Amino acid sequence: MATVLDTVTQRKSARTGRLKKRFYSDKFYVDTVRALLVTESYRETEGEPIVIRRARALEKILDNIDVRIHADELIVGCQNASSPRSANVFPEMATYWIERELDDFETRPQDKFIVTKKAKEDLLSIFPYWKGKTLHDHMLSNMPEDTREQLLRDHPAVFGWCAYQNGVGHISQDHEGVIKKGLARIRDEAGEHLRKLDLTVAENIEKALFLRAVVITSNAAIRFGRRYAGEARRLADLEPDPVRKRELMRIAYNCGRVPEHPAATFHEAVQFCWFLELITQIETNGVSISPGRFDQYMYPYFRRDRDEGRLTRDEALDIIECFWIKLSEMVILYDKITASFIANFSMGEHINLGGLTAGGEDATNELSYLCLQAQMDTGLMQPNLSVRVHRNSPQRFLAEAARVVREKNAIPQFLNDELFIPSMTERGIPVEEARNYCGVGCDEMCIAGKTGGDLFAYISMAKVFELALNNGRCRLCGKQMGPETGDPARFTSIEQIQDAFEKQMAFFNRHAAICMNTEALVHRKVMPVPFLSSTLKGCIERGTDMTGGGTDYYWTSLIAIAGMSNVGDALAAIRKLVFNEKKIGMAELMKALDKDFDGYEHIRQMLIHRAPKFGNDLDEVDLLTKQAVDTAYRESQKYRDPRGGKLISSIWPAYLTVTAHVQFGLSVGATPDGRHARKALNDGISPVQGMDLSGPTAAMNSLVKIDQSVSTGGMIYNMKFSPASLAGEENLERFVNLIRTYFDKGGGQVQFNVTSAETLKNAQEKPDHYKNLMVRVVGYAALFVELSTAVQDDLIERTQYTAV
Repeated sequence: MATVLDTVTQRKSARTGRLKKRFYSDKFYVDTVRALLVTESYRETEGEPIVIRRARALEKILDNIDVRIHADELIVGCQNASSPRSANVFPEMATYWIERELDDFETRPQDKFIVTKKAKEDLLSIFPYWKGKTLHDHMLSNMPEDTREQLLRDHPAVFGWCAYQNGVGHISQDHEGVIKKGLARIRDEAGEHLRKLDLTVAENIEKALFLRAVVITSNAAIRFGRRYAGEARRLADLEPDPVRKRELMRIAYNCGRVPEHPAATFHEAVQFCWFLELITQIETNGVSISPGRFDQYMYPYFRRDRDEGRLTRDEALDIIECFWIKLSEMVILYDKITASFIANFSMGEHINLGGLTAGGEDATNELSYLCLQAQMDTGLMQPNLSVRVHRNSPQRFLAEAARVVREKNAIPQFLNDELFIPSMTERGIPVEEARNYCGVGCDEMCIAGKTGGDLFAYISMAKVFELALNNGRCRLCGKQMGPETGDPARFTSIEQIQDAFEKQMAFFNRHAAICMNTEALVHRKVMPVPFLSSTLKGCIERGTDMTGGGTDYYWTSLIAIAGMSNVGDALAAIRKLVFNEKKIGMAELMKALDKDFDGYEHIRQMLIHRAPKFGNDLDEVDLLTKQAVDTAYRESQKYRDPRGGKLISSIWPAYLTVTAHVQFGLSVGATPDGRHARKALNDGISPVQGMDLSGPTAAMNSLVKIDQSVSTGGMIYNMKFSPASLAGEENLERFVNLIRTYFDKGGGQVQFNVTSAETLKNAQEKPDHYKNLMVRVVGYAALFVELSTAVQDDLIERTQYTAV
């Protein structure tokens, strides 16, 4: 393929440079326009069916928010009228925490926002209307009391409120089909199904309401595009520069066509894709609304424009890079605690490159390389870019992806087709569909356009283990949280500890399942998403919203686990030092943990330095870690996703902690691996920070002893290399081969930071000098200086390898 880049290089685009400069200077404001409009709409539609109210609310917003086109943009559309990196407010989701934290947004540790005096007045004026009416209010009233108590504890083992006061997400729409059809055709299909319904059949009444809602939201989205077309024409009339005038007229033409009509050009198709992302975010307030296999469904438009002389390579790159910047502009407003679990406005807008075609051939194309080039040029945290790897992936493509990681740090990550495709086919997904999987969010797997959004709850495995070693009582506050599973001072074998751990894990898995089932019930009752549903296959045909089971598959509901490596290390330390070598008495160990090792430093040092650690290819600890993971998996399989679909599937565990490992660590007492109370847990499936001291190959060998194929919900593995270790082409080749070897042995996903602890420490001290320093957190990338000190410290403490 002669036109494919031989080497991905840093291209100096003046447009991209100016857009990035503005991006870094943008202020974070809380914007209240959407909040005021949705409140006005809800007041106007009191008494109407909820799906119609949701459709009318989106219509009100899209018809009335300001449309703004900023200088240099080729892809247009903003979620509000403030600066592009401002956040909307979704009062229908929750207001209690906004009232409580309204004066703290500018000073809180993570995700700070400016709230103007006018914004505070606006919000305070609408809060009374929403009392008792929000998604969160309905969650509280529908959730069983004992589960609610677990979620509200000061030191919880289960956390789920991020999903209970925010919209659905972790989904990839049918971008290919929708962009080919246009929303006018989708509207007409909904209308045709509506006309065919026999309304004497009771269940069809509800279907008719949903289809009416689709017609409303489709028309609203079409008008939204036309509003941008009108704004572009207005600006073109005022524009003195002939080059920018032509660009604005092109934008006007594009927005006059899409999203109403099928895209005809590459530029139109990318604009259509952005409108889908933007409108869905305005409707749902969900994270991880992912553009999916962008290089596959966009390639026909790109190739046709190139062949017919309408598009140069540099013009295509400018369009892609404008889209990349748009994805990075999107932010979300979380409460203080949720922000600490999902730090730095992580939107999880996941794009997948490469992989296999439905027919089993390599899918890499010229656009795959151009997307890597766009990432090299922009160097921003969105999209969350993944490279899908299989045995026939071109070595050159993987080398170019590795080059971007080395030069720009953190993005892309790598996914193993040879593991994830069989994982899905074993559950009943046809192989042609499984080959078309895409990662969403961090790296949860779905079939684009056919899978409903994920349900989420977090379990702190380390907290569960703490309770197993304290007869179900919290070591920090003394309250009984879990079942009584025996006095640990009387335990005489590792099997007794494992038995207590299994009983505690069963107890909290049950609460996590109740948590997610409540979420599914309440979203269906009070927060349907007719626009999002119309962009998924099956919903219009079934006349059913996505939240009610309209899509083909619902098999990615997740229980995200935090602290598995801490648990494995703790089990190994107890078995060796307490039961085998009898260096420490069990009662003495419990006292040391109660005191957070105060007066017991000698015991802590033994636990750290004389016990094996996960991540060093040592069976004596790796297999104990595997057993703990297997326990979590086995317990999760007792429960079912409540939404239906073609597959009746279990709730799958996921090991993608986002930054929950830091927040959960604050709620966990001292642990027998030598960790102090309230310190961060391990991230994802990575070894405990600083404990994998035998090199990257040994660490990978430990990880593949865990069966990663059963966790389609995602397993995140972070590695940190020094910049010098990847310098030069030979080291880059070794780096690619390391990834391939890990995948050949059964690894599912891996991601990298290529930086030094010294650089990160310097960035802490002089943040103004490191505004564009991007790092891989857990499953997503972020600007280092925008992270809280606790998350920054966690990144600094991770093991750094000095050789591949």
